[in-house]
Amino acid sequence: MAIHYRQILELRAQELVQRDIAAITGNSRPKISEVIKQAELHQISPPFTDDVDDIWLESLLFPQKQPIAKGRQMPDFDKIHEELAKPNVTLSLVHYEYEQECRKNGTIRMRIEPFASIIVLMRRNIRQLCGFGVSRVK
Repeated sequence: MAIHYRQILELRAQELVQRDIAAITGNSRPKISEVIKQAELHQISPPFTDDVDDIWLESLLFPQKQPIAKGRQMPDFDKIHEELAKPNVTLSLVHYEYEQECRKNGTIRMRIEPFASIIVLMRRNIRQLCGFGVSRVK
């Protein structure tokens, strides 16, 4: 089950108790407590802008849960960014090429979901750092 970091923090800001937050989000009370504790530690609280999503919050609150900590081969971000800028290149196609590279190298690959999450996060960070728009991920 997905952890709804943003919703947990927004409900907590509305002063709901953890039991009510658990009922609304479907996440366990210990997980909600852990998320709230990490948010307080990092001084993160709502209101959030539209670009703050669960993926971004997870990477900030729990960096140890990122794929690099699990022994997966990290994608070549520069190569992927160049590939996605080409016409008719999809994230699915780029992931297929990444899988082929992992097989060739004998390394552990990421599934499409975490791979896509990392790429979306990477492209969002590039937009923020460069201050200009980057073509959308297909």
